[in-house]
Amino acid sequence: MWTTLISGKTWKGEFHNRRKDGTLFWELASISPVYSDEGELIHFVAVKEDISARKQADEKLEN
Repeated sequence: MWTTLISGKTWKGEFHNRRKDGTLFWELASISPVYSDEGELIHFVAVKEDISARKQADEKLEN
């Protein structure tokens, strides 16, 4: 993920994330680097979706 972002590309994928209460959940994310007018990496912008319910449904179908 970081190699992709640092190279200036958008990263898309699924991963486990942790809520403030410590519980894990599945997340689908699209993360893009944001650069200043001078070309300096200054931020990342992310669009994320909790896909835990979908993952649970997929697991039930597989079993």
